Amino acid sequence: MKTVPLAMGLGNIPLRTSKNPVLGVFRHHCGSIATVHAPKGKKAHLRYLLCDECKCDQASGEEYQEKIKRNMFISIEDLEQSEQQKLTPQALHDDVSEDLTDTLTEKALPPIVPDTAPIVAQTVNVPLKKAPIEKAEPLTEKVTVKTLPPKPLQKEVNPKNIGLAAVVGAVFGGLLALVM
Repeated sequence: MKTVPLAMGLGNIPLRTSKNPVLGVFRHHCGSIATVHAPKGKKAHLRYLLCDECKCDQASGEEYQEKIKRNMFISIEDLEQSEQQKLTPQALHDDVSEDLTDTLTEKALPPIVPDTAPIVAQTVNVPLKKAPIEKAEPLTEKVTVKTLPPKPLQKEVNPKNIGLAAVVGAVFGGLLALVM
């Protein structure tokens, strides 16, 4: 697998030729490392995966989309480091202890910020700390949006239509005057 280094030495990501920017990396169900992308248009809120083994995975189920967002990392190194921490017995023990402590003290979980910002550019600002994307600070960028001027509320008045309406009104008015 060919890789490309991220800016500021944050690690590497697999090389992809997609027009959509790489949002992160994800361990695909086949075992390969897949890149996470967001399409443009109506489905910009969804994520799709590009995997060397399985090619394009566009599954749009809510549970699978949430799994992708929860388990997406900035770089290959972050993904592998997270997987190593999950495998060590001490990390498993720490996770269980934290869960018990949270349950006993009834701590509130931090709110999950939904990813609603549309992706406009191919350059992505990456947070300096190495963490899963969902735990990182939300990124903001200034985007210039060009819109069309508002449409007028009424149609333009055509002089031919006004003249035709005047003639038809005069004819009906004359006929009513003769009948009465």
